[in-house]
Amino acid sequence: MNYTQTTAVPKLFIGMDVHKKSWTVHFKTDLFDNKTVTMPSDHFVLINYVEKNFAGHEVGDIRRFNRLDELAAIVGLVPGIYQSSENKINLGLTKRSNHQLRSLLIEASWVAVRTDMALQQYYRQHAHKEPNKSIIKVAHKLLSRIRAVINSGIPYQSGVVK
Repeated sequence: MNYTQTTAVPKLFIGMDVHKKSWTVHFKTDLFDNKTVTMPSDHFVLINYVEKNFAGHEVGDIRRFNRLDELAAIVGLVPGIYQSSENKINLGLTKRSNHQLRSLLIEASWVAVRTDMALQQYYRQHAHKEPNKSIIKVAHKLLSRIRAVINSGIPYQSGVVK
């Protein structure tokens, strides 16, 4: 009887510390112990990190999404809605999400608001809302930028609005 050897996909555990000048990503898999990577707070590093670590394993190929709303739904940056006949109630962020990627994007958005002038301006436009609600809008905008960089292949440019 033939037995084929299957290779198990290692589980990835990620933690992230965000500071004003840099962020540190701690990760551990079944194959090796804790590793720590400290990165500057530039956003292109986050984009490369997301493309390499999440695009293939967690979300799939980002290019397969025709619209940003489809990708945002997978990441969890869309509202949960309860609807009954004429009543429509917004429940906040949906529970169906990629929790690691969503928290990574939200933490990166706090750094982006401090370092990227265009995202800082976008955050200030929504400053009349609660800070947590405003940062979700910035995270959605940052996800849009990540998707555009991956789809077009053009490097990320900080402070550019298009």
